[in-house]
Amino acid sequence: MDQYQDLMVRTFYLNNAKSKEIVNLLRSMLDVKKVYVNEILNAITVRENPEKMKLVEKVISANDLKEAEVILDVEILEISRSKTLEYGWNFEPSMSAAASIKGTVVGSTTTGTTTGIATDTSGATTGIKLSDLSKLTSENIILTLPSLVVKLIKQDSDAQTLANPRVRVLNNKKAEFHIGERIPIQTSTIQATTVSQVTSTFEYKDTGIKLNIEPTIHLNNTVTMNIKLEVSSLGDAINFGNNQIQYKFGTRRTDTMLNLRDGETVIIGGMISDEERKRKVKVPLLGDIPVLGQLFSSTGDEGRKSDILLSITPNIVRALEVPDKDIQAFWSGTEDNYDVKPIFVSGPGKSSKPAEKALSKTEVLDTMAKREKQAAPPEPAAPAAGPEQPKQAAAPSAAPAPAAVPATVQLKPVFAQTAVGQEARFELTAENVQGLFGAIITITYDPKVVDFKTASEGQLMNRDGQQTSFLFSNNIKAGTVDLYLTRIGDVGGVNGNGTLCALVFQGKAGGTSDLSLKSAKLTNYGRETLKSELKGGKVTVK
Repeated sequence: MDQYQDLMVRTFYLNNAKSKEIVNLLRSMLDVKKVYVNEILNAITVRENPEKMKLVEKVISANDLKEAEVILDVEILEISRSKTLEYGWNFEPSMSAAASIKGTVVGSTTTGTTTGIATDTSGATTGIKLSDLSKLTSENIILTLPSLVVKLIKQDSDAQTLANPRVRVLNNKKAEFHIGERIPIQTSTIQATTVSQVTSTFEYKDTGIKLNIEPTIHLNNTVTMNIKLEVSSLGDAINFGNNQIQYKFGTRRTDTMLNLRDGETVIIGGMISDEERKRKVKVPLLGDIPVLGQLFSSTGDEGRKSDILLSITPNIVRALEVPDKDIQAFWSGTEDNYDVKPIFVSGPGKSSKPAEKALSKTEVLDTMAKREKQAAPPEPAAPAAGPEQPKQAAAPSAAPAPAAVPATVQLKPVFAQTAVGQEARFELTAENVQGLFGAIITITYDPKVVDFKTASEGQLMNRDGQQTSFLFSNNIKAGTVDLYLTRIGDVGGVNGNGTLCALVFQGKAGGTSDLSLKSAKLTNYGRETLKSELKGGKVTVK
C-alpha cells in the first residue's frame, strides 16, 4: 500500500480557527502525520491519500467557523446624597492680655501662649521684678475676649455621575475598561549609609470604576456573562511619622455570573456607602447647662450616602454559526482504512454486502420483471400439422408505479388566541412521510407581537426507540426559529404521521402574528430530499 497508493498534498487556509489547534485535532482524530503549520498565513499543509483528505476537509469545515460577537451596552450610575446641618456659636480660641507698668510691658498672652519677659527700647531682654507685680491695678491690665460667629447652615445635595460605555467583544473574550485615576503609593524607603540620600519606591493603585466582562454566546441566542465590578475611592491620609503619609482606600466590589437573552436588560445595585459625622463645640460649664447650654455651643451634623447602579444589555451582532448536517456528522471508515462512506450496512433486515445506492420503486419493479423473463422456460414449438391451437392470452404488463405522495408539514392548531404575558402552544406535525431521517425547518414570527419561549422534541423521530438529536436556535431580531432534527446511527428512517416538535410562544403586544414555515428540508437515510408541503398558522394577542 505504501509503494503503490497515490497521495495528495493540499493547503488549507483558515479564516477563524487557529492553525495549531486544527493540527492537534487532525492528529488526534484522523491520525494525520504529514502536516505542516504556517502560523504567519494561518494555514496548514497536509499530505495524505484522497479518502483521508476528504475527511480532513470535512473536519476543517466543521471547525473553521466565524466567532460570535456581542455588543455590551453598559450604563454605570453613581448616585450620591449628602446632608449638612450646622448651627450655634462659633467660639474663636484666640485671646490676648497685657499689663503695663510705667510704660513697660509686664506680660502678654496671645493665642494661648504666655511670656513672662519684658523688652526695653534698645531691644535687649530684661527681667521683671517681683515687687512690680504688686503695683498692678485694673487700669494696667487689658483683656481681649474671644470672637463670636453665629452659624446657621443647611445643605442638601443630590448628584448623579453617569458613564455609558459601549463595547463590542468576541465570544469567550474579556472586555475591560477603567474610569478613574491612578494614585501613587509609597511602598519602601532606602537610605544610603555612605551618602545622606533617601530613595523611595512607589506603586500605583487604580481608583474609580473598573469593570471586567467575559461573555459566552449560546446557540439559543442567550449570553452568559461573568461580571466583575469594583468601585474604589481615595480616603483620608494617615501620618505614620517621619514624613511617612499613606492613604486609606474605600472599595465596593461585586463578582457575579448571569444569563441574559439577546436584548434583555439587567440592573445590579445595592453597593451603598453610608457615612455619618457629628461634632459639638461648647464653652466649659456654660455649655453643659440644660437648654441654656445651646446658647454656648456649636453643633454640626453631616451625612453622606452613595449608591452604584450597573445596567447591562447584550446585543448579539453575530450568532454562533452552525455547519450543515452533512459536515456535523459523516462516516469516517474503519480503524485502519479511512473513508467518507460506510463499508458495510448492518441492522435488522439489511444485508452485510457493501452499501449500494437505494433504488426507486419503478427501478425495483423493472429489475424483477427482467429476472422473471430470464427465468421463464422457453415456449414449446408449434406442431407442423394438426388442428389449430388456441392462442394463449398475453401476460398483462406491469402496472405503472403510483406517484409518490408529498409529505405535509404543518402547525396545529392553525389559529390560536392568547393574552399579553400568556403562552400559546403549537405542534409541528408531519404526515405521509416515507423514510424520514432528518429535518431542518425555519419558522418566522413577528417579534413585536410574540416572543419565542422554547421548543421540545416530539415522538415521530424516535418512535422506534432509536437515539435522536434535537436542536433549536432563535433569532429575536429577525424573528426566526431554526429547528434541527435527525436520527443517529445506521437506523434508517421512519414512516407515517406524528409530531416533530412542540413550540411555545408568549404574547408580547396586541396584534396578530403569522407563524410561517419559511423553509423545510426533509431528508431520508441516503441524504435525498423528500417532497413536502408546508402549512403555517397564526396567533392573535389581545
